[in-house]
Amino acid sequence: MVQVLDPSSIWVQLGSFFFLASALFHDLLVIRVCLLLAYVWMLTAAATGYPIWPGIANPGVIGVDGIVWACLNLFFHGLALLSLLWDERRITFKDPDAQSLWLFFYRRSGMPKVEFLQTWKRCKLVRYKKGATVLSKRESERRLILMVEGLATYKVELAEGAPTVGNHAPASTGTLYSGSAFDKALLNVLGVFLGFEKDVRNSCVVVAETDCLVASWDLVDLNYLATGAGPAVSAFWRNWALCQVGMEFPLPERGNTLYNARNLPEPPGVLQGTARSSDFTDPLEELEDPPTTWFTWLTWLPSKFGPFVPPGIRHSGLPTTGTMAHHRVMSILKATGHEDVSDQEMLRLMRTPPNSFWKKLGLTGMVAKLARLSATSTDGHELSAYMKRRSMGEEKC
Repeated sequence: MVQVLDPSSIWVQLGSFFFLASALFHDLLVIRVCLLLAYVWMLTAAATGYPIWPGIANPGVIGVDGIVWACLNLFFHGLALLSLLWDERRITFKDPDAQSLWLFFYRRSGMPKVEFLQTWKRCKLVRYKKGATVLSKRESERRLILMVEGLATYKVELAEGAPTVGNHAPASTGTLYSGSAFDKALLNVLGVFLGFEKDVRNSCVVVAETDCLVASWDLVDLNYLATGAGPAVSAFWRNWALCQVGMEFPLPERGNTLYNARNLPEPPGVLQGTARSSDFTDPLEELEDPPTTWFTWLTWLPSKFGPFVPPGIRHSGLPTTGTMAHHRVMSILKATGHEDVSDQEMLRLMRTPPNSFWKKLGLTGMVAKLARLSATSTDGHELSAYMKRRSMGEEKC
């Protein structure tokens, strides 16, 4: 005969309630809070000897295995919860350049401050005097620059024997204003093919026409931001790349007027290199940073209720598989002169974790050298000289 047991204690009931609650919400922070509370009550039940309802303790009895399992779960769920709560902290930038650059990325990609911190950590900010070389020949294939302040010009030089027609033949010049990015071919590392490639026999030089402040990320940094940083970083960078391409594409109906990410005319000084883009300088408007009210808090938890998992919740926008990974790896191979790889080798590189990628290519020496120069160089000349030697085969890994 089946015997119906008495109900478990209030501790087990509370633990079961929070286990159920963890399945009723779709927000990761709420789920971790529910799981942490569930194991708090399961620990209490084990410590009090698993009493039977309505008792709250079983004197002289203790569940050692229950305590061990509960403590292990509390430790790891607690670490995850602390990490999630840390992401929700209020971040204030003491460095005005960091604040300015975040405003720019926020307006052109929606990038929050937590993701921007990972971008800022990899950023190299350098001031160049008028007439200085910002990007030397071939260096543009390995370093993305963003003009923060000032004016620069670029020239794509056509090498002897290179095609004179087609997408790979532009012997062109152009101007980079505050807010311009160059060379956009490097943005292919993010996993979406944007083009803007030039023939490998052509070279490019960027020269400062005024005193300039330039932010830059080398190929190693871009690959890390695409695959090794937080899972949302890569998506925000793709948003930014799309915005840059759209905003820098010439629109005849706008003439020589530059517009910011809010579709407002830029200050006139941007064209002369005497002013920054207003996306760097304007304080956030109320619509860009709405205040938190009591109504916001009251509606927050109900908005996270969702017992049924939405389609694709486990899918990721990271360029680590499929065609996005192919575009990312191919752009790196072109920039480093390793285009001639077999299909099998390409598949192996596509599946290689970010921390092992450069070792697979045999470029760990280049990565270490770039990191060291990026950390110590203040004017960009030593870094430019190294990249030039690498492109000419004079510097070995």
